[in-house]
Amino acid sequence: MQNSVAVTGRLATDPKIRHNTGAKGPWDSGSYRIAVRRNYKDKTGQYPTDFFNVEVTNGNARFAEKYLKKGTMVALTGILRNDSWRDKDGAYRDKIVIRVLTQSIIASRPSENKDEPDRPAVSEDLSAAEQAEIVDDPEDTYNEDDFLPFTPDNIEDLFL
Repeated sequence: MQNSVAVTGRLATDPKIRHNTGAKGPWDSGSYRIAVRRNYKDKTGQYPTDFFNVEVTNGNARFAEKYLKKGTMVALTGILRNDSWRDKDGAYRDKIVIRVLTQSIIASRPSENKDEPDRPAVSEDLSAAEQAEIVDDPEDTYNEDDFLPFTPDNIEDLFL
């Protein structure tokens, strides 16, 4: 079994990025919502839209903070995570989150200000080194083992 997701849509909110400091040093995290249009029309002739919560860390968080804004069309790959909890009344609650592994700008929202140019494509604005930083480094300070049901050391045991 593999947990992977790929979506293309527009940011429904501006990214909210937090700069954190932990025992292993500084790390960045953030979130935004993405609107994804379905590929069919409903009875009213409109395309239904789904909204997903998106979580970014480290290089992806820095990229989102610097280049993404509400309305930007992006392509994301990542994993789905189901966060569940009990609220103050004891009711079970959950939400699905897309944990981003890679993200790419497809198109920016046209500028409403005629004097302000549209945002350039990422490849025009980033050096090769900066583009390589966008994909989270597995050696980065963020500990993915916090939500993995296995550790990288015992992954082979899962397939025996």
